[in-house]
Amino acid sequence: MALELPGRLREILGADAKTRVVVVERGAQPGGRWSQELRDVIIEASAELGVEWLVNAEVECVDASGVTLKDGQVIASQTVIWTVGVQANSLTAQINAPRDRQGRLHVNANLQVVGHDDIYATGDVAYAATDDKGNHALMTCQHAILLGKFAGNNAAADLLDVTPLPYRQENYVTCLDLGAWGAVYSEGWDQQVKLTRAEAKQFSAPSRMRPTKTRCRRPDKHSASGNSAHQVGCGLQRHAAVGLISTAHQAAQRTKPDAANALSGLQTTRCRRPDKRSASGSTAHRSTNYAVPA
Repeated sequence: MALELPGRLREILGADAKTRVVVVERGAQPGGRWSQELRDVIIEASAELGVEWLVNAEVECVDASGVTLKDGQVIASQTVIWTVGVQANSLTAQINAPRDRQGRLHVNANLQVVGHDDIYATGDVAYAATDDKGNHALMTCQHAILLGKFAGNNAAADLLDVTPLPYRQENYVTCLDLGAWGAVYSEGWDQQVKLTRAEAKQFSAPSRMRPTKTRCRRPDKHSASGNSAHQVGCGLQRHAAVGLISTAHQAAQRTKPDAANALSGLQTTRCRRPDKRSASGSTAHRSTNYAVPA
């Protein structure tokens, strides 16, 4: 959001308007959660756009005149945008189960809440391992969409007494919108930068990432409630969920082998991920087979 503001403000106030955008960062460097390679791009883009970063800084108070930092520094401003991260829905506190510091429920490979086999957690309330390397799903649509598919599939499979699908999502990409500078696209949990500037801005992740559809997300756009623009498929799916009961009831009218076939027919998907651009400008893909509900 910060890197989009210079352009947006000029659109509103005029091309010659004098504006100042300051990001107060509690950490030691801009974009502390990202890789060094990705941080370097954010710093470069910020410098070109005139966005200032105050690192190792904390807000003491916000009033009509602006922002006062804990060290006494005052930033005069008529517009203050507060971004403080994401948190799982408070509903998770009603379940006696392990949770992470963001309130997400620990789940097993089938997305069942630990200690509660009759409760499935998905999206932003599930602390779910994506692979065997210690990586866990993030609170973004990239993971929430696929988590929702697995949780729904496995709850229905449980009702029909057929084999569930263990959740797996080994591919991970990051696409950050950096305003007029462009964007940055990276691959892997180590966030290796593949595309930058206009090339990354034009890269349409939703059309090329299947089934883990991804959109460019702003590096600092979060809401205090966790109901951010990236939050998709959040919530708990119980056996008593109306949609699941309805679907399961219809499937149960058939024989169990037929029901099993109906589920198994949805379980194999080829995940195509962008790998590199060829000299002609077209995108090459590396394909991986995953068991994924449709």
